[in-house]
Amino acid sequence: MKYFPLFYILPPEVVKIIINYIDIYYITNIQYFYRANLFKVDLIRNFIRSLLWFDNSFITTNKNFALDFIINNNWNNNYNRYFWCCFTNLLSCRIMRDNIHMKLAKRYNESYIENSKTITKLWFKLCKKYNLILDVTYYNFKSKKAEKSIIFPARNFTKPINNFYNILYTPIIQYNTKNNVYIIPYDDILDTLNIYCR
Repeated sequence: MKYFPLFYILPPEVVKIIINYIDIYYITNIQYFYRANLFKVDLIRNFIRSLLWFDNSFITTNKNFALDFIINNNWNNNYNRYFWCCFTNLLSCRIMRDNIHMKLAKRYNESYIENSKTITKLWFKLCKKYNLILDVTYYNFKSKKAEKSIIFPARNFTKPINNFYNILYTPIIQYNTKNNVYIIPYDDILDTLNIYCR
């Protein structure tokens, strides 16, 4: 019925071609939407699985691309704030663990250092996106002492965290409700991410 005015202007064969083209265009858009959704879900599930499995080659270019894709997409409907706290908390643990492992083994090269800086910047960007509360303790190399722990939302940091070189402990992401701020136990982090990677 909505194409009825076209019959006054164009012959019926041309109107039929136009209607078929519009239907095909809408069908391809719907297919693209569902394929993109499946791709997003598979990507984040695979990233969570790689976080949960302990291998020594976590910091790679592929992880950087995947994390960049995760940051640049909208996930509000699928994942809540508690999930993002757990996700970024485990990600910071993996980045810190891999940095320490590579420094102790002295097996790092320029590409690893570049990937490490990139994934750390992306991790901080993800924390800023959801304005997660970070608990960071820096190490002062001059006095050879730990500085006082800084607990702020990620958007309130004056300098972005570009690497974990001068951070003494793994940065902890704290979960906040209306009136409470608390640290999520490690077992709860693993349980939550296991639920989301199914």
